[in-house]
Amino acid sequence: LIESTFIPLELYFEHRNYLPSVFIFFALAYYLLEILNYYLSRKKVFIHSLFVVVITFFIISEGNATYSRNDIWKNEVSLLSDAIEKAPANIRPYISISTEFLRLQQFDTALDYLRRAEQLYKKNMKGYQDNWVGLIYHNAGVVYLNKYMNDRDPENADKAILLHNKSINFNPGNWQSHANLGRLYFMKDDLANAETAMENVLLVNDNDPEIYNLYGRIFYAGD
Repeated sequence: LIESTFIPLELYFEHRNYLPSVFIFFALAYYLLEILNYYLSRKKVFIHSLFVVVITFFIISEGNATYSRNDIWKNEVSLLSDAIEKAPANIRPYISISTEFLRLQQFDTALDYLRRAEQLYKKNMKGYQDNWVGLIYHNAGVVYLNKYMNDRDPENADKAILLHNKSINFNPGNWQSHANLGRLYFMKDDLANAETAMENVLLVNDNDPEIYNLYGRIFYAGD
């Protein structure tokens, strides 16, 4: 009841199976023991031994499955690659793995996964939540922001601005997209747009000191 009721929950998470499955395995263990005791009490050694072998094999195979699953969980990339393999039409693991490659500074790989997510969205535009679609363009904007920081190519800055604006169209509440726009406009000396972007940030998030730091620098540059 606490894992799945009339209240809608995101059932993609593995841990929602843990508690409900306990009762299944309790029942399975109980009846297997009943079968073993039944044949043992009637001294049917061969069938009893056969069931012991089958149960032992089952336990070992389950242990092997657990070990194999733990190997998939060894890092974010292996886990999310497995999620993509099992749910290739879901854009969420593509976005999540792009975030991991962003952290690893493998920008072209991150961009490749984001393009694949965008292709899925374009094939079924009503099938995905706007905030997740917004994250596709937010992460792509972060890729080009990092590229611009590395090479100072104005084309990369323009792409980053375009993508962050596109992200905001889908998810106006993503303050990080607004903040990145403020940063990009500031670096391009477009102080009016930079100030507007920072005002939009403060409508959503007014608790980050870095926001006020950048906002102050924009005002200082304008004086």
